[in-house]
Amino acid sequence: IEALAEADQRMIAAASVVGIEFDAISVAAAAAQPVHAVDERCAQLAARGQVVHATGTTSWPDGTIGGTYEFLHALHRDVVYNRLAPAERARLHRTVAERLEAGWASDRVGIAAVLAAHFECGNDWSKAVQHHLAAVDASKLRLADREVLVHCEAVMSLLPRLPPSPERDRIEMVCSLELAASLNVARGYGAPEIRPL
Repeated sequence: IEALAEADQRMIAAASVVGIEFDAISVAAAAAQPVHAVDERCAQLAARGQVVHATGTTSWPDGTIGGTYEFLHALHRDVVYNRLAPAERARLHRTVAERLEAGWASDRVGIAAVLAAHFECGNDWSKAVQHHLAAVDASKLRLADREVLVHCEAVMSLLPRLPPSPERDRIEMVCSLELAASLNVARGYGAPEIRPL
């Protein structure tokens, strides 16, 4: 990684925020570079077998097209990601989340869990809660009670970070009910988490 050109190191750092698998569109947003430039750099690294390999292409609902890539090893991604300063890491997550939100404006529910994770890592608690709630609704439609649990628990852990308000209280009540219903289905009525007091 240190043998890469400085521009490639910055690009790889931005890619590490997106994940082990990433696309040139998200990385371009994080790196503040044009998509075609990031795509070209990633393709060159992949052709040389350095750090990443190409996996295909993606097309976002807003019409943006870019290549998809994957780190050759999870360790590569982890090393680069952990080298980022916490404030820079949070900023990059927010930037990626905002670009995803714009690019998927017509189908945010489809990527609600991804948006929630990026906003949470970007310390935007309000947006993280908003997208976790959308992910709860999407999971309920698929009868995926374990996913409902994950997202409801995430919302409950984030609510104390939001200022007190009637809306926060409403969200807490709704999530508590969703959590209880999903626990009943996923773990059974006798689960310690849902036994009556």
